[in-house]
Amino acid sequence: SEDMSECVEVSQDFYKTNVCLYYPGQVIAAAAVYASLLKLGINMPNVPWWILMEANLESIEELVG
Repeated sequence: SEDMSECVEVSQDFYKTNVCLYYPGQVIAAAAVYASLLKLGINMPNVPWWILMEANLESIEELVG
């Protein structure tokens, strides 16, 4: 699906940088989901979904910029 392809593309873009030296994998994965949903114009859920991925919103937003 388009959503999954976008998420994979964003994840690959993150790993082409040095971001993996500064953030744990689960934060990078959560940021990829977050960036993909934003890019596709999909509204974010109103629940703290990032907790399920053991990430925090501040780090996710920092990565997505």
